[in-house]
Amino acid sequence: MLIIDGGRIVAEGAPDELRRRTGGDSITFTLQDPLVAARAAELLGRIDGVIRTEAREHDVRLDVPAAHETLAHMLAALAAADIELEGVEVHRPTLDDAFLELTGRALRDA
Repeated sequence: MLIIDGGRIVAEGAPDELRRRTGGDSITFTLQDPLVAARAAELLGRIDGVIRTEAREHDVRLDVPAAHETLAHMLAALAAADIELEGVEVHRPTLDDAFLELTGRALRDA
């Protein structure tokens, strides 16, 4: 697969490879108690592979290379710390995300 911008090839590779160039997956944990978001972010940020953490009200968002490799460790760490969850959402980058990352423009702008 090729990503072409302005008539120039900016990237080439399999779809999964192109999606990985966006920096990986993101995981968002929605917590029952917003007062523990900072503690949860610090705890989860210590897990190997976590690139970035962000705590906001009820949510903690983490960027990781591959969610399937770290999610079980994160859930176990939160359970061990008695931090209760309302939900978990995993976002894998799309080819649109890869195009935006590589060109700085959305497909609609092309």
